[in-house]
Amino acid sequence: MVAGKRNHPVDDFLRAIGNEIEAQLAGSGPGDGRIGLKDGLLVGVDGSEFDYVFSPVKKWEADAGDRFLVRSSASRRRWERATVAPMPDGKVRVTTAAELGRTPGTVQLAKDETGSSELLAGRVSGVSGSVNRATADLVLGEGAPRIGRCADVDRLIHGYRALALNTRQRMAIEHALASDVTFIWGPPGTGKTEVVCRIVEGCLRQGLKVLFLAPTKIAVDQAVERLCVLLQHEEGFDTGLLQRLGEIESRSLVDGFGPCVSPDMIVAKLAREIDERAAAVESRGDQVRAGIDLHAALSDTARLLGEERDRRTDLTRGAVAGGQVDGELERCRRTIKALERKLAECSAAVSAVEPLAGLRDVDARMTRELAAIQDERRALVDAVRERRRVVATTVAKAIQSRPLMDTVDVVVIDEAGMVALPSAWCAAGLADKRVVIAGDFRQLPAVTHGSTSRTATAEDQRHSLTWMDRDAFTAAGLVDPDGAARSDSRMICLDSQYRMRRAICAVVNEVAYPDSPLRTERDDVSRLPGSRLISGSLVLVDTTSRRIPYSARRRNAHKSNIVHEAVVHELVRGLQFDSVLPTRKRTDLARGERATDRMAVIVPYRDQAKTLRKSLAHRFGEEYDGLVDTVHRFQGSQRPLVVVDTVAGAGDKPGWFYEQKGLSSATCRLLNVALSRAQDHLVVIADVDFLRRAVPADSEVARLVDHLVRHADRLAVDDLVPVRAAADLAGMTADELARPAFFPADEVERALVWDFELARRRIDVYCPFLDRPPVRKWLKRLERRMLDGVVVAVHTRPQDEGSSAAGLVDELHAAGCQVVLRERMHEKVVVIDGTVLWHGSSNLFANTGPTDLMMRITDPAACEQVTRIIASARMERPARPRWPPRPTSSGPPVAVGDVLNGRLYLNVPRGEKDEAKDLVEARWDRDRGLWHVDADTPRAKVRRWLPGEPGV
Repeated sequence: MVAGKRNHPVDDFLRAIGNEIEAQLAGSGPGDGRIGLKDGLLVGVDGSEFDYVFSPVKKWEADAGDRFLVRSSASRRRWERATVAPMPDGKVRVTTAAELGRTPGTVQLAKDETGSSELLAGRVSGVSGSVNRATADLVLGEGAPRIGRCADVDRLIHGYRALALNTRQRMAIEHALASDVTFIWGPPGTGKTEVVCRIVEGCLRQGLKVLFLAPTKIAVDQAVERLCVLLQHEEGFDTGLLQRLGEIESRSLVDGFGPCVSPDMIVAKLAREIDERAAAVESRGDQVRAGIDLHAALSDTARLLGEERDRRTDLTRGAVAGGQVDGELERCRRTIKALERKLAECSAAVSAVEPLAGLRDVDARMTRELAAIQDERRALVDAVRERRRVVATTVAKAIQSRPLMDTVDVVVIDEAGMVALPSAWCAAGLADKRVVIAGDFRQLPAVTHGSTSRTATAEDQRHSLTWMDRDAFTAAGLVDPDGAARSDSRMICLDSQYRMRRAICAVVNEVAYPDSPLRTERDDVSRLPGSRLISGSLVLVDTTSRRIPYSARRRNAHKSNIVHEAVVHELVRGLQFDSVLPTRKRTDLARGERATDRMAVIVPYRDQAKTLRKSLAHRFGEEYDGLVDTVHRFQGSQRPLVVVDTVAGAGDKPGWFYEQKGLSSATCRLLNVALSRAQDHLVVIADVDFLRRAVPADSEVARLVDHLVRHADRLAVDDLVPVRAAADLAGMTADELARPAFFPADEVERALVWDFELARRRIDVYCPFLDRPPVRKWLKRLERRMLDGVVVAVHTRPQDEGSSAAGLVDELHAAGCQVVLRERMHEKVVVIDGTVLWHGSSNLFANTGPTDLMMRITDPAACEQVTRIIASARMERPARPRWPPRPTSSGPPVAVGDVLNGRLYLNVPRGEKDEAKDLVEARWDRDRGLWHVDADTPRAKVRRWLPGEPGV
């Protein structure tokens, strides 16, 4: 290559991958997998690396080979790589280039996920394996691929003409079996997996070796399970014709075909067969050697008998004098008789076996056979590898591993819309002859970070959008800038779906396929037992009238919704009553009757998913994995009943899930996947008025809401969560009391009194403001409960010294209440015994009582969630005082070099302040008259502004 000439597209990919790595290091890191370490101490320095010892906040064990990132817990700076080693005393040694200080206090570890990006960069640059540019560049729409249509498919796919395939599906199969590249656009339920598996079947019978790839393990497993059904009668199927490399997630695949497709299980199975053959050879060898031993015994006995007879002759001739001759002769005669008996026995035994020469030949042959079997046993892993004709694995494993087959003729990439462009390019480059790319560019995109990184420049973000985020369909020029499909001979579009009932398909078309609507080719009959709650296939639960907003200032308020949680809980209760879902702790369930066989609850945010999991675990008596989760978990799956909880309405914004618009937007793709998982019934829980106000009128979300309002059956919130009066409580059963309910404002006080009287352990009242009349009124009611041993805790804001509210805090203390003060508090909640939750607008100890419906929920999980949210509410700055504070000299004195509240103080000369701001983001502390930086700033960068250095 000429010096200075760009290496397209390698240079672009490497830059995009570099952006991705930098975004991961600069970002917040994985939220769920962080590990807290405390009590840090610097124990050594080796060149540019620092050794620290920490105590883990919680017990944990590092997996072998894990890579880690580290940074101070309070820092938002870039993560640094670290090696971690457990110590015998339970502490942890951390070695890193990050200078955390002599006593760093608490730090966070996160798993370093950049390794896969580094391996991808190696593959792209050609360091870790070759890429066939001719097939790789087909992903970018480059080259002149041969496009054809296979004319003899009947020869390749058994019973092809009789298969229940539609015209577009047949076009895709015939195109793929005769073309260098085939793109198959397969929207949900269009039979894309069946088409792809038939293509693999045809390629195999063309004598080609196939590498089948998908972005997720479960997507690979689902395709492999179908391939097993198609190929199970092929010669060599049970010994490795089709192999699934990597971890198998599908239990049904393991149970049904594991010993035929898992390399480890195949090796174990064949090893058992080899060991059985070896045992048979050894057993036969033992018999042969026993025969040889018989011949040897006969020969030895005959020799000994001859010797004894000679001895007898000598004795008889008088070779030994005197009486001694008579004794020796008698002993000799007895020995001869014994040997004659033994000789007769040996002769009889030998007559039943082969001649000695034959036995020795057999023994030599079996020794050689056993050695060959042992060699075969040692070479078994390689033999199983050589039997591969079809290999299925994830895209990541294929790119990061050594070659998975000696040759790859065809690469098939399924769910290609979820594969980042550099990975798709590398994967296609593994093929020698043919590439098949299947997926839906309007379903989930690849998970990337570079294009949304806050630390990246606008130019780098645009570069990442083009060279990392685009899917193969878009990169190949098959999708226009508006997200619409272009007509092209390389692409076959599947347009008939067999999953969803007609009304469900209609709403999916409205959101995701308005330009190319799908046709429904299934019946309109539900497979679930009847229920009034889901009498139609499309149901809307509009929660507008029962909205209970969280404080607008509460961080992430939009990510959970207690009203929607109650609706889901009661919907499940009703479906259990109607025998649609299994009742609590029922175990005698047939196949297809488990909760996860029939229903999925899909939410946009993890906060709501976590709460619903706990709530429904209580409802069913066990936690079902895969019952409630965010959209990504359900890609590639389907359920007879899907409940989509939009969550939006409790906060002041709908959140990132709803922010974008356009057919290629993340919002459209996420909604498409969520809605299209439903087969027979789709229930959408939405605050219609809130969403209409919060999203653009021309967005996919607005189209969804309008379609639901016009076409969906309505299920009233009050049919699920009733409105009650306080007088109802006394006559209700325990089961009825456990149900969520709304209470009008004028019923709340009496209902609370009823709950307070039943409290046994603790009453927590969250009330930001305090006024004298309500405080004294409620204290009279609560003092008696405190005398009974019930703990009463009042959570409120710090009150100005000398104010009437501060006096009320003293009164609460004097009465025996626990008072918990928290800045910037807004929540209005009551929790009783950690099981009963009141939530809404009830400012119990202030003059402003409830102004709207309050919700009462008997659910420990809901209580735990709300108290956890309140406890962890972000306090980035104290509440602003109404009037400017007077100058004060309070606070500890600070000198240059001191660290206080996460700040390292510096002495920066006036002429160097701009340099300090640019170099280390220094800031001015007006009260102390000093510059400061984050305490974890490397000392080498600020050494000249610290004590003991020139100029300080």
